[in-house]
Amino acid sequence: MVSDTNAILKARTARLAAVPSVPVRRATERHVVARADRLRYAVRADAVVGVTSVALVCPLPGVLPTVAGLISYRGNPLVAFHSTAALDHARQVLAEHTLALVFGRHQPEFALLVDEANQVLDIALDSLAPPPEALAPNARELIAGVSGDGVIVLNVDALFESERLHVQTYLRRQR
Repeated sequence: MVSDTNAILKARTARLAAVPSVPVRRATERHVVARADRLRYAVRADAVVGVTSVALVCPLPGVLPTVAGLISYRGNPLVAFHSTAALDHARQVLAEHTLALVFGRHQPEFALLVDEANQVLDIALDSLAPPPEALAPNARELIAGVSGDGVIVLNVDALFESERLHVQTYLRRQR
């Protein structure tokens, strides 16, 4: 009887002395998740200044194929890029209801065209897998990583600085 009481007391003491397991909270950032060409992309929400429906994309001559063209955003022209620019290729066709994620620091600077943008997620950046090795290095720098469920997380700071998202036309002047 005494040994049973001692065993019970030891078990209670061990439970009371045990450090409770506290879930580790990872630092997360809020991201807007969009889909284009069956791929899902996430971009930091604080860099998105707006989302707008795109009725017309005016192509620009002599630009890289990742440049979709000009769109109208609040009555002003804004250069739009294919969201697949980070993957080194242009989209084949635009969806019937194309949207533009508009990015800017203090004002609209450029847009990425997507099929839908209907989700906001908190993503822990330290849990991302690195970008695929098969991508060119200048494309890899635009991708922060890939989440466990396959969402391509774009590096917004690299997007703002990338030469790939600047428009330079290469038209010859006729003489």
